[in-house]
Amino acid sequence: MKRLYIFWLWLCIFSGISASYAQDDVFRQVEIAVQNGDASAISQMIKGSADITIREEEGTYTNTQAEFVLKSFFQKNPPKMAKLMHKGMSNNMVYSIGTYTTTSNTNLRLYVLLKQDTGRYYLQELRFENNS
Repeated sequence: MKRLYIFWLWLCIFSGISASYAQDDVFRQVEIAVQNGDASAISQMIKGSADITIREEEGTYTNTQAEFVLKSFFQKNPPKMAKLMHKGMSNNMVYSIGTYTTTSNTNLRLYVLLKQDTGRYYLQELRFENNS
């Protein structure tokens, strides 16, 4: 009985650690794609559709539409730096908040929301908002 308990304890710990690494990996992929202005890579992280907000314009887009919208945004606001700093969790979603800096040194708040589905994290929402 004690062995079974230890097995379940290790299984729970390992599952929690691997889930944490999985979400951190996806956040890092998003951060790199945003920093590189890679609309294609970001759109591939979408399952079905995602909400995208660019300043005051918001919409729900398929991955093909999202790629077009993000490509246009990155052309008008070329990336200098993207940094995700604060992370949190709610239900089966995790989020991260950071900063997006353009080559003209405009700073925008960057918000990323990931949703877990079938053991993987997908981009559910991406926001580039003016700092208040």
